[in-house]
Amino acid sequence: MVEEAEAECKSAEPNDRLFRRVLKRPDFFKVVDPLTGAKRPQPAALSYSDGDVDGLSTYVERLLIEFGIPSEKLCSDWEKHAVVRFSVRIVQNGGATVVITPDHSDPIIGKAHASIPKPNNWKEIRLKIIQNCEYFESDPKCS
Repeated sequence: MVEEAEAECKSAEPNDRLFRRVLKRPDFFKVVDPLTGAKRPQPAALSYSDGDVDGLSTYVERLLIEFGIPSEKLCSDWEKHAVVRFSVRIVQNGGATVVITPDHSDPIIGKAHASIPKPNNWKEIRLKIIQNCEYFESDPKCS
């Protein structure tokens, strides 16, 4: 098991996958396959907000598993939220970093928290994430 102090302030690994919790709002997603109903996030779902003090807030799938945190805990209300999953490699290939930043104010999933400090080319990186992510309206069951 990873020690919390060990995880703090380290970079995520290229093979790690990240989850980003997003509201289920019509302007955040669009249906890309009318037959299956598959959805893709829109740029608004992966935008920085004033609350993202350290960067875009995400959760590292590997740390959820290592700390024994059920992935259902990514959202406290799956009726209002969904998650997108994407590879750290996409962010790093765009020249940005993903920093493990435990959120001590969240005792449930805070140990698996990571931030993406806003790079100058975020729009290009975000487009690659949108093109290559997975969307989950309910528990992705990774742990």
